[in-house]
Amino acid sequence: MDTLYNKSISSLKRKMPTTSSFFSTIPMGASVEDIMAKMETYTNSDYLPPNGIPELNHAVFKLAFGESEEAWNHGFCVQSIGGTGPLRLGAEFLREHLDLRQHIIRIPHGLITNIYLNVLDLLKSNPILIGTMTHMKLTLKSFCHFLKFEAKEKSVIILHASVHNPTGMNLSKEQWKIVRDIVRERALFPFFDLAYHGFGDGGLNEDSFPLRLFKSSNIEFFVSQSFGKNLGLYGERIGFLSGSINDENSIPKIYSQMINVNPSNFASWVQELKEVRERLRLIRKQMKNNLDKLAPHKRNRDSS
Repeated sequence: MDTLYNKSISSLKRKMPTTSSFFSTIPMGASVEDIMAKMETYTNSDYLPPNGIPELNHAVFKLAFGESEEAWNHGFCVQSIGGTGPLRLGAEFLREHLDLRQHIIRIPHGLITNIYLNVLDLLKSNPILIGTMTHMKLTLKSFCHFLKFEAKEKSVIILHASVHNPTGMNLSKEQWKIVRDIVRERALFPFFDLAYHGFGDGGLNEDSFPLRLFKSSNIEFFVSQSFGKNLGLYGERIGFLSGSINDENSIPKIYSQMINVNPSNFASWVQELKEVRERLRLIRKQMKNNLDKLAPHKRNRDSS
């Protein structure tokens, strides 16, 4: 417990948990820093073309949606800032096209006091209604009850695609299918937050399951993709708004740039994410064991 509470964590130094020390530098983030340090001073201040660099946008999209060209033909990916920028950008778009003065954006209540405070401030500057989900722990019963009976039809629902905050848990594939059916029945618009891509127990592909499920079900949705946490690139504010749209003729043709990850670096990054997941699992186990020792009579506590 002393280790957990007394060690300060600097998110600006691309930190990851390890077994030898609580946090150390994420290797891929350090590699990016080395490459940037070796580059000559960048002097080209010209604007990128409106479509940006197609290869980079394609790579970001495929990371979430898979290798299917059909998905790419019915999807889009535009640059934004960090993890909250895509949420704001998407909300602005939906405000114009869904009339969000009537259709509420629902944000999990636990996040109101956590990472979404700045998102709320941004959204409240516009005529957008903000509601909250009341669940603090990830239980299918309460989650589905909210989607069925509390959310208005055609509401925008912000969902974590993986590693639900604040519980760190994931819905199973069968549970996601139940959520999918409710979303389709009530014409809800999912807005997935993919800030922890690769941190779930199954890795990158498993974390993308809900996106690919909803895509194959012809449900339109947006995704906020960011790379601060899983690449340790917090200060660079790398984020993208991507999504799946059924009518390919209506897809915005706006693209931008993204870090170029070659195949060898990609494999190293996937391994690093695996190490992070394992360390986080051990930390959760250690915390639970220590809590049980401190208060053995409260073993059935809600530790969500």
